[in-house]
Amino acid sequence: MPDFGKSSKTIDLLKSENKLLPIGDATHHDLATVHVFTVDGGLVNTPARFEPSWWGEYNSQIYEDLKIALDKLRKVEERNMNGKTVLSGRMESLDYFESTLKNGKGKEVPFKGMVSATLDEKVAEGFIELSAKNVKKGEKVAIIRKIETVEGVYIDDLSDWGKNLGPIRHSDATPPSTMIQEEVLMNEGYFRQTSNPKYIKTIDDIEYYEIEYLELVKPLK
Repeated sequence: MPDFGKSSKTIDLLKSENKLLPIGDATHHDLATVHVFTVDGGLVNTPARFEPSWWGEYNSQIYEDLKIALDKLRKVEERNMNGKTVLSGRMESLDYFESTLKNGKGKEVPFKGMVSATLDEKVAEGFIELSAKNVKKGEKVAIIRKIETVEGVYIDDLSDWGKNLGPIRHSDATPPSTMIQEEVLMNEGYFRQTSNPKYIKTIDDIEYYEIEYLELVKPLK
């Protein structure tokens, strides 16, 4: 589990080297909370998406504090990604593609946990490769989600996988494109699928598709 104290020291280091974008009203605690999440997003996303029993005092507090931090950072012009198109990539099963994504235009889709995306298509494709192990061979479809964000926040300079820290701490990243992730973070909520899948290419017998979404800023509950 990520150590908050280590993240706090990391923020001290970034501040001392003048490597941070403007932070507005965000506190040191807010910034360290963002960094904790980037060290291991599963801290909050695993219980939010898959195992509710894994919620505990520490990760529940991190989740609540993270939303507060994003609210503050969102007010900073350099970080506010409203109207930008951001990308996320993952490998999906053929069954899920056929049953849910193929004719999903117009549907509101619940995205649970913090929603991470990137400004760099190569990073999105890197995450397709990382997630491929979760799908059976021969049943894989690669998806690039193109999301028009409304409340996305640029956090690359705070991230353990950003331009400031990635080359130092993750020089052996596999695939290499994930070392500097140009991350934009959004809150969980409903997103509208605004297009049906658009075929892009085939690599190693795996078809790649783009699907467009709009962040609705509509809470799940």
